[in-house]
Amino acid sequence: MKKLTLFLYVSLVFSVGCAKKPENIQPTYIPVIKYRDYSCQELSVKLEEINYKTKAIIPVQETASNVDSVAMVGGLITIFSPIFLMSGGAHDKEISILKGEALAIEQSAKDKRCESIIKWFEKEKMTPKIT
Repeated sequence: MKKLTLFLYVSLVFSVGCAKKPENIQPTYIPVIKYRDYSCQELSVKLEEINYKTKAIIPVQETASNVDSVAMVGGLITIFSPIFLMSGGAHDKEISILKGEALAIEQSAKDKRCESIIKWFEKEKMTPKIT
């Protein structure tokens, strides 16, 4: 019976999704063609929108990641209790999409020679990590 309980507990621990740290989230592929018809000004506006959204959800994701780490450790120490507090991914998908959008905009800006956007990416060191 103890082995079955331990097996179920370990299965539960590994089946519960943990929120990743924002820097560990991989970008979703977004085709550059999406921004083919955008002017440099339109790319800049879209980039500002993405940057605004990213800055709003990064702290939430970092908090979720930290809480999940504590819950996992607590769950391993005090059987089951904190594991149910885990967030299960928080904003992983949204951050992944925003990173992909930013990469597509960066490539489109390079193709169009939008110097201000290219300089912004270089200054912010935003590729491939958005912060």
